[in-house]
Formats: sequence, structure tokens, C-alpha cells
Amino acid sequence: MAGTILNEDNVVYKTLHNSINENGFNFSLDQVMEQGAGREKQQAVRSILKAYAHLEDNKLADEIYQHFIIHLTEAYKNLHVFTTARSG
Repeated sequence: MAGTILNEDNVVYKTLHNSINENGFNFSLDQVMEQGAGREKQQAVRSILKAYAHLEDNKLADEIYQHFIIHLTEAYKNLHVFTTARSG
């Protein structure tokens, strides 16, 4: 299948990672990706907190998610996307 591959350098996961850790956590990017991949990001925050901090705090998760949306909006404004042509 022909097409274009966009390389956005994992901006979503890096932003989610930073948004969580700015609340006093120290999770790795790999941990965030492991629990967050394929999930709606608000649920991903809850899953990450539960899996690695044994914490079920919906208010905190919602606050982190709201900051994530703000940070991601800013990240997209400054994002440099690289493209690669794909043949096939």
C-alpha cells in the first residue's frame, strides 16, 4: 500500500508523560506508553496511576488530563512533522 508515514516523534506520549510527572510522579516514558497505548488518554492517565502508583484518584486523573490537553494543544502548534514516502 502506497502512502505517507508521518513521524511526529511520539508527541502525544511525551506530552502525557510530562503532564503526569509534573504532578510529582517519576514514571518512565516506556511505562506511560505501556499503559497508555491504544487507550483514550483520560483512561490512560487512570491506568498509569493505578498500575504504577497504586492510586485510584479520579479527581487527580481528571486534573492531569486537563493539563495534558492544554500542553498537547501547545505542542501541536510547535510540532515539526517529518514525512516519509511509503511504497507497497
